[in-house]
Amino acid sequence: KRDLAITENETLQETVDTLEKERQEHRERVVNMSVELEEADRSVVEGRSKEEELQQIHEENERGSAEKVRTLSERIDALEAKEAEQQQTLEHARSHEETATVRAEQVQTLTEHITTLEAQCSAAKEDAARFRSKEE
Repeated sequence: KRDLAITENETLQETVDTLEKERQEHRERVVNMSVELEEADRSVVEGRSKEEELQQIHEENERGSAEKVRTLSERIDALEAKEAEQQQTLEHARSHEETATVRAEQVQTLTEHITTLEAQCSAAKEDAARFRSKEE
């Protein structure tokens, strides 16, 4: 039983080590995604400012030539496409953050289980020592 508990403890420790490594990788991805989110947020704000500027230009150009209006429409479309791409990046980062949170919870659960197994293993060792001393 003791050998089985030790083997199980080692297996669980390997699992915890693997999950801890994955959690660290997820943390790094979350940090990177957070940086990307901040950049995306800045770009969205800049995009909105540019969109407002383009709207003013558009209103002025309504009195102008059709060529100017076409150019502005293309610029607005490009800004909208960029905003949609930034929204996807934001959603992707949130997904990674949720995954990292789930992994952290799994690591915590396994760590608690290992602590329990270590306590059981220690108790089994003490029982075995008492049994040996009684036999002697």
